[in-house]
Amino acid sequence: MSLSRLAVVVCFVFVLALPFMVRGRGAGSDRAGEIPKDARTLVVITPHVEQIRSEFEIAFDRWHTREYGGRVRVDWRVPGGTSEIMKLLEANYQAAAKNGAIKLLGATGGAPAASAGGAPAVAAA
Repeated sequence: MSLSRLAVVVCFVFVLALPFMVRGRGAGSDRAGEIPKDARTLVVITPHVEQIRSEFEIAFDRWHTREYGGRVRVDWRVPGGTSEIMKLLEANYQAAAKNGAIKLLGATGGAPAASAGGAPAVAAA
């Protein structure tokens, strides 16, 4: 193998390996290791990507620690996009309404509420 071909192969391998060499552990995974097992858990249903979830989790944990003095673990649920989440929530809350286990939260007023006809949001009691 000539020297120029060897240089190309070495450069190719270097370019492939570079992202793995420079990336650290993700911010979310570092913080998750620090959160105690007995921390409160916040369940969030979201269509957002990992970067947004990680930034929110870090900021929310800092805020919760500052305001309430305790750590919080975020349990992410990512069932799909906004329309899939709306269908999931509607199905869950309709089932809860049939069982009488709901409480009124009020009209949300956001874009999903507008697409849902401005119906009030409900949550399981």
